[in-house]
Amino acid sequence: MPKRTRDEAANSEDDEVAPCADVRQETYLGKEMEDSKSRVAVKEQASDRKRASSMQTGWTPPTHIRTMRQSKHEAIRNKWRIVVDGDDVPPPIEKFKHMRFPAVIRDHLAAKGIERPTPLQIQGLPIVLSGVDLLGNAPQQCWEGSAVCAPDGAAGPGAGAKEAAGSL
Repeated sequence: MPKRTRDEAANSEDDEVAPCADVRQETYLGKEMEDSKSRVAVKEQASDRKRASSMQTGWTPPTHIRTMRQSKHEAIRNKWRIVVDGDDVPPPIEKFKHMRFPAVIRDHLAAKGIERPTPLQIQGLPIVLSGVDLLGNAPQQCWEGSAVCAPDGAAGPGAGAKEAAGSL
């Protein structure tokens, strides 16, 4: 029996439904991630080079966050249901101010009604600001057109602040 869309199934008694496009795409991406080569840039795959280190940004978390016990970092991750994988993962940071974003960016976020980072941003922004590659997945979050991103090639939160604020 051929699979049907959700709308077609809603109008019948049969429970067999074709998976929606999002589920198919997520399944495809999950399989792609299993291949370790999918985590490196295409240019690196083509030349078969491995990246020796992260991009140097000069950004570090504030002292009070760097000196927290690892158990406190894990408690924050557990609170927000954040799962990380990798070596030397920067600590999660729960406030934009502590991420050392310039005031112009924080003010723009506040004007948009964005007072605190989402769980993905709590862990993801410190990773990106540290110059480390990030692959994040937040299926329950909705961005509704707002994003926080560092401009390409920015050397930390101070570089390109006007460009970053303008893109929000």
